[in-house]
Amino acid sequence: MGDGAKRRAGLRGLNLLWAVPLAFAIGYLPAALARFERCGIHDCLGEAVGFASPLAPNALGAATLGALAMFGALTIVPWLRPVGLRVAISLIVAVLIFVYYVWAVLFA
Repeated sequence: MGDGAKRRAGLRGLNLLWAVPLAFAIGYLPAALARFERCGIHDCLGEAVGFASPLAPNALGAATLGALAMFGALTIVPWLRPVGLRVAISLIVAVLIFVYYVWAVLFA
C-alpha cells in the first residue's frame, strides 16, 4: 500500500481543541436566541409548534449558521487525511447539528 492510501491524523489536528468549541459557540448563540425569542424564560405553552411557528425562519437561519460554522471548523483544520474523508465527516456532523438545532428550537 502506498503512502497516499494511508489515513492518518497529525499534530495539526490539535487545532480542533479550539476550533470546534469556537464553532459550537458561534452556532449555539443564534439558536439560543431564537429559542428564547420563541419561548421566553418559561415553557412554550400555547405557541405553535414546529414549522407552523412564525419564528421558523429564524430557527432555520440559526441552524444553518451553526451547521456551516461546524462544517467550516472541521473542514479547514487539517486533522485527517485524505481530504475527501475529512469533508464527508464534516458534512455528516454539520447535518446532525442542523437537525438538532431545528429540533431544539422548534419542537422541544
